[in-house]
Amino acid sequence: MPKEKSSKAEEPDKKSKKKQYKFWETEQYNKLEIFLIVPLSHLYYAWAALITLTFAYDLFVVPYSIALNIDFHGAYFIIDGVAIIIYAADIFIRSRTAMTDPISPPCFDKIEIMKHYVHNRLIFDLLACIPFEYFMLPVA
Repeated sequence: MPKEKSSKAEEPDKKSKKKQYKFWETEQYNKLEIFLIVPLSHLYYAWAALITLTFAYDLFVVPYSIALNIDFHGAYFIIDGVAIIIYAADIFIRSRTAMTDPISPPCFDKIEIMKHYVHNRLIFDLLACIPFEYFMLPVA
């Protein structure tokens, strides 16, 4: 006869696993200040998708126009201007996005969020706002 497995062997050891903090189930989540974005929200994912599409546009169009010396007019400048505005808005959005960690409570303190952003991401977001393709235009 096969031995029955003990129920202790089947249960995972609860003490060895770290508890995941679910900040959307807290009272603090419901009392968020205006202009504070919570990661894992639909707004955050929509913004990340927009930034990704903007980056993909720049990734393909800018090298193409520089390599083939194509002078885009009209719609190109409008789309490029919109991309720069989106990157500038990203500075505002990222500086107001709560910091999260899977094992600790989220940080909703605006000062701490801003300090973290300035020390880690601000320089990259500022560089993204610079239209480098305009520096490549021929000076004639």
